[in-house]
Amino acid sequence: MLLGEPFNGQITYDLGLVSLLCDDSEVEAQASARAQTLAKLPPQTLQNIKGLINPPAQRAALTAEETRQFAAGLQSAEHQAAIAAFFEMRSKK
Repeated sequence: MLLGEPFNGQITYDLGLVSLLCDDSEVEAQASARAQTLAKLPPQTLQNIKGLINPPAQRAALTAEETRQFAAGLQSAEHQAAIAAFFEMRSKK
């Protein structure tokens, strides 16, 4: 992921990023079935589980740190050089 290279569904499944693989023709039916299953569960229970997976305080702290790092990165010489190279390459097309 750090290299920004694309990866397929099997890799995401193997990494545990997704819990189900299906054919393209089955996506809508599978998504609808999962949504219906979730809709039958008690809303407060779902909200509590979601909070345990990614607590609000953790999200806020993570967002603040991501913002700080992004802003610092924008000021770096590396970033400035990458942006310049990107626009130079783009202007040659």
